[in-house]
Amino acid sequence: MPNFFSKKSLQITIITLGVALSFSALSNTIEYQCSFNKTVNYKGEVLESYSDIRFVEDVYTGEAVMIGNNGMSNVSINEGRLKTYIEANDSGAISTTTILENGKAIHYRVSSLPGTDLHYSAMLYGQCDKK
Repeated sequence: MPNFFSKKSLQITIITLGVALSFSALSNTIEYQCSFNKTVNYKGEVLESYSDIRFVEDVYTGEAVMIGNNGMSNVSINEGRLKTYIEANDSGAISTTTILENGKAIHYRVSSLPGTDLHYSAMLYGQCDKK
């Protein structure tokens, strides 16, 4: 029976694995898991809500995505003392999520149904935890 794992092939496998792990360590991301439990709707009503949004940001490229109940979309980042993720959606509206220094967060969104005059806007209040 042939020996598929010679000493040399085992060394190459270990070196390849080490290089692969090194490259994966270089792929650094920042992730925020946000949970929103209060909503103020366009009528000014304060409602209990349950909405989770996740942001994943590549620190090397500066690119980020928002993952929520409507799937995943690319977002821009505006960062200073606070961090704001900005989503420009197909309707022309802008949704923003601003994360305060203490992790508290405000998400603002406008939605509309194509071909109708129906629209919805809301501010959601919650907390984002950096992972």
